[in-house]
Amino acid sequence: MCRWLAYISPTEPTLLSDLLITPPNALTKQTHAHYLPGLLPHHPADLQDADRLLTARNSLYNIDGFAVNNHPFVFGRHALMHNGAIAGLVHLKRHLYAQLSDAAIAGIGGSADSELFAALYMTLLTSNSSADSDSESGDAAFEKTYPVETMQRALRSAISLLITLQQQILGPARTPNSLNICVTDGVSLVAYRFRNHAVEQPPSLYYSTSAGPTLNRKYPDNACGQDTAERFAGRNVEGHGPHVVVASEPMTYRAEDWTLLGRNCCLMVGEQGGCVVRGVEYGEGWDAEDPDF
Repeated sequence: MCRWLAYISPTEPTLLSDLLITPPNALTKQTHAHYLPGLLPHHPADLQDADRLLTARNSLYNIDGFAVNNHPFVFGRHALMHNGAIAGLVHLKRHLYAQLSDAAIAGIGGSADSELFAALYMTLLTSNSSADSDSESGDAAFEKTYPVETMQRALRSAISLLITLQQQILGPARTPNSLNICVTDGVSLVAYRFRNHAVEQPPSLYYSTSAGPTLNRKYPDNACGQDTAERFAGRNVEGHGPHVVVASEPMTYRAEDWTLLGRNCCLMVGEQGGCVVRGVEYGEGWDAEDPDF
């Protein structure tokens, strides 16, 4: 099981514990929903104490495993999370590595398909940067911010390149990818819900532009709809700043606050907090067959 969430706002910080721990469907609780025998949830002993000391305007978090091969994958100020799988990766790795910049390769710390895809995305995102190609300049490019449309194009290009390699190397044997992906530089954010199959759905991915007050103890109401002693509730809900929450599953009790991102759609949040949803430009011949469908 893999689940993740992202919160971004230009003006409205919130405690990470209000996002990760207190909601009735928080990530720390979703870890108990595994269905295979012998699997244990990853729950660092200091998570609850540490997160009470932190606030965030822009935060991605995932509960999935250990420090290596665990989301988010960070390259400079950029981070990527992924729920799903890259099909046929064992046959593609060498070819994918050949597409990467030296700086992106140096940033890989594990063996997850998600991290390799993150390195591909960063290579494409920074390929038109004015920075030089040496390692120092490559690292500098990872510290830059980019327009949200540039981020979206780089993410779409990474998916296109991946599918092209699968077509060339795997041919008719290729199967669909599931790519629920979120990228951010702490200022802008792009999320994809994508599967290259004619009718199959990717894993669920929801977003909200109104759930923020219920995920912030400074405001009345909360994620479960019940009063709790620790809530300050001293601010007017109408005063809450613009924000977007993206999550694998809804995290609050009000279903009307959440919208399922459509199949093969992307969500973009610019530095001013505005949210735009549109379909992903889908390439001809991208559909792959699923032998289990």
